[in-house]
Amino acid sequence: MVDNTEIWTGANAHLTLVPESDLMVGFAGNTTALDTAKTALSSGTYTGLYVLDLSDLKTKSSSGASVNSLFEMVTGLYSGCIADFYTNGSTLNHSLVIADNDASGLYFHQDYANSALNNAAAYVVIRKYGCPIPGPVTSTHPTLLADNWLGLTTAATFPNVELTEMKQLNLAMGGSRNYTHQFKGPENASGGSLEFSANHGAWLYYALGKCYSVDADTDDNAFSTLTAFTASSTSEETYFMEAESGVTVTGATTFPSQGPIFYRIKNGATTVFPPLVGGQHSDGAFANVDRLNVSTESGGNIATPITYVFTEANGDKLPSFSLEHTLFKSGESVPYVSDADDQVWTRIATGNVVNSLTMTANENEEMKMTLDLMTKAVYEAPSEYRALGGLAFSSIDDLQNKSTVQSFLTPFFFYDGSISSFGQQYLKITAASLTINNNLQEKRFVGNYDRKSKSVIPAQRTYELTLSGYVTDKTLFTKLREEDEDNTTSYVDLQFTKDNGEEIRLQFKDYYVTTNTWAIPDDKGPIQVDWTIMPRSLQSCSVKTHWVLQG
Repeated sequence: MVDNTEIWTGANAHLTLVPESDLMVGFAGNTTALDTAKTALSSGTYTGLYVLDLSDLKTKSSSGASVNSLFEMVTGLYSGCIADFYTNGSTLNHSLVIADNDASGLYFHQDYANSALNNAAAYVVIRKYGCPIPGPVTSTHPTLLADNWLGLTTAATFPNVELTEMKQLNLAMGGSRNYTHQFKGPENASGGSLEFSANHGAWLYYALGKCYSVDADTDDNAFSTLTAFTASSTSEETYFMEAESGVTVTGATTFPSQGPIFYRIKNGATTVFPPLVGGQHSDGAFANVDRLNVSTESGGNIATPITYVFTEANGDKLPSFSLEHTLFKSGESVPYVSDADDQVWTRIATGNVVNSLTMTANENEEMKMTLDLMTKAVYEAPSEYRALGGLAFSSIDDLQNKSTVQSFLTPFFFYDGSISSFGQQYLKITAASLTINNNLQEKRFVGNYDRKSKSVIPAQRTYELTLSGYVTDKTLFTKLREEDEDNTTSYVDLQFTKDNGEEIRLQFKDYYVTTNTWAIPDDKGPIQVDWTIMPRSLQSCSVKTHWVLQG
């Protein structure tokens, strides 16, 4: 029975991140799973749909276990995602939109079977946008890989669900001044935002769109056994990388630029999250897998850091992530498991893409990052869903990327930075703000089969840098009046470095000064100048950090 005497409070609320990635859902394993014509279901919840039973898909192309023995799909969550069917290797046969899913099956409006898939090595992959990585099966409770810390989150707005339109019609019927009929239009998820006291710079990956390279400390070929879905059990959380093209990953330079960047094996488990995509390998020939040595601190400095180089994505896709929001009451019978009595309630927002990211560094403050999001859809977790990835949660330190090293938790501060432009460093900056705007457009397409989900497509990307400080010459005023943009090696250079060596550095080229204001101070004190720079291109972006990126 619902306990309507206890109010949900923020003290019993969690907001965590779920990586999104291409999701390998299994090999055909025989010659009938994907190539034999299927019959649409004639009764039940999914009448008229064609089911792909995950128990028919295997962890290997031969003698593999059923995929649904390793993880369960959260019911309804993958509706509107796209499934790709590969004959073998990396040969794409066809793609279909998923109409719906339950714990053990994907459902389609069209027959997915194709004679070209008559191959035990044929396999199926769900595309990464809006596709959160499932977590391990915990008893009978489906999970997501939702035990990832967001960071020093100072404010958060979970995407709100609203109707695009309420249709009210009269239908040419008399007898009343009231509407004759009404129905709901599509749902729309909007308004999601996150604000951080920035203790790392990895969020720039989601704003810019691509990870170009990773330099990390790894153990070469550290796994005795490894398949697409499983590895030997580990006594600690383990992250590893895989090369795309047979290149040994030692400080990787070759991997999918929009993830997965690192794969994960949970402590004491053997399942790989996410599974390795079948087109990059055979069933288990993993000569190019390296285990990450996670960052530590030595003598006050970061040891074995991860250095990412991010760059601009110019295609129609940006990396995305999911958010899991859980409310629970103090007397819940099973911790963090959604129930019918509203003791525990979980919402999942999928396909969160960064519309704009703003970095601010103001005098006497820590650096802040604010993310404005566009969201694919918001779902209510089904009964028996277990939040936080099935984690036996006791404290925030149990979450991934939540380090116990104090310097890793300390945010960057305004005094950690240096800012240069026109070939000179400005030493007296009192405030700086950089905005990266992707100008995302929301789109809905015929055949998406889900009134909740939509797609987002990036449009014109813009950068804007606003600065305030004291200057010693008239360069800014001169540059404002010039007609030619600065496109030489005198880049706009923003660099922030912690005492422990963690660093964020961005360089921009092809830029104009578009405004500057020279105030006459009433108190006859120093003259403070406000100016705006509009860069056209990113030259480079590097982040040295302890933070492990997956999707």
